[in-house]
Parts: sequence; C-alpha cells; structure tokens
Amino acid sequence: MKCYQLSGKMKIIQLIFFVLGFLIFSCADSQNTTYEWKKDITFLKDSLPVKHINLFNALTEEEFNNLIDELITKVDSLKDLDIIFELQKIISKIKDSHTSLNIGKYPIPEFYKFPFQSYWFNEGIIIINVIEQNKE
Repeated sequence: MKCYQLSGKMKIIQLIFFVLGFLIFSCADSQNTTYEWKKDITFLKDSLPVKHINLFNALTEEEFNNLIDELITKVDSLKDLDIIFELQKIISKIKDSHTSLNIGKYPIPEFYKFPFQSYWFNEGIIIINVIEQNKE
C-alpha cells in the first residue's frame, strides 16, 4: 500500500474547504441570510477552480458554473440544510475523493434521518440496526 503526502496545492485546497465549512456552519443555530449563502457559494465558485489542481476532470467548467448558478437562484426558496445538500451534490459530481463538504457538526433535524442504520455489504445494502420503537 502506498502512502501519499499532500502537495502544497492540496493543502491549500483543504484549507479552503476548512474555512468555507467553518463559515457555512458557524451559524448552525440560525438560518443564514440568502445574501450570506449567495456570497459563500459565489466564493466557492470563484476560488475552487483556481485552487483545485484538476477540478474539471469529470465535470466541465460550464457544467460546474451552471450547477452553482442554478443553486444561487434557488437559495431564496431553500432552507440551510437543503442548500448544504445541494452543495454536496455539486461537490460529489467533481468525483474527487479529496474534495468534499463535511456537515458532521451541523445539527440535522430528525425528519432528515432514517429510523434505521444500514451497511453496504458485497451482497447489497442490509439493515443492521433500527431505533428502539421499531425493533419488532
């Protein structure tokens, strides 16, 4: 197994995502204003192509910009968590395992959670645990 060290560019990309994540999630208790969301998303649109070493490998620049622009136009009608999910969809289309949006510390309301835990085995997805009230 090979171990890889991050290059200077990759460290910068990680720092950008850390800062962006901090900015996005620092106000977890209250809804961000649409202005703040648009500003953050525009920052991502402008800085990611400059800092990412190979952003347009699986996604063209035009596709990336269209997805971001479409999200910016929908921000007014979305809740914070919905915006985050939309950002995750866009980031996942880059198909780069080093580029991600981490929402681990963001409070996810109960209606976004499933009442079970699953795992993807070779045979397929298997439910391995359920909440107490659904054990039967």
